[in-house]
Amino acid sequence: MVCGLFLNPFPSSCTEASLSLSFMVTMSMHVFLLLFPQ
Repeated sequence: MVCGLFLNPFPSSCTEASLSLSFMVTMSMHVFLLLFPQ
């Protein structure tokens, strides 16, 4: 169950809220590393 991952990144009454947040942070880090390689 995606539980509004793309519609609502921060669901108030959902057990996957932390999962969605961690997923967004992880993707942001990957994009940052791809755009700005060391």
